[in-house]
Amino acid sequence: AFKDRLKEAREQAVLNQTELAELLGNVTNKTISSYENGNSFPKTDILYKIFDVLHTTPKFFCFQVCCKYTK
Repeated sequence: AFKDRLKEAREQAVLNQTELAELLGNVTNKTISSYENGNSFPKTDILYKIFDVLHTTPKFFCFQVCCKYTK
């Protein structure tokens, strides 16, 4: 799920939620927590910033979901 991949990517980047929020610029650590808990989903502009800041791609976030359908 997106929430799990977001946390994984953030931890691989050695960032805590507050640091990620600061790098994104217009969200709080509570917002990041909400994304990681699956309570909300980022808007498109924030989503692209997440990809950029965490040096990842949309493919990384959908990989587990996509693989379920290709097995």
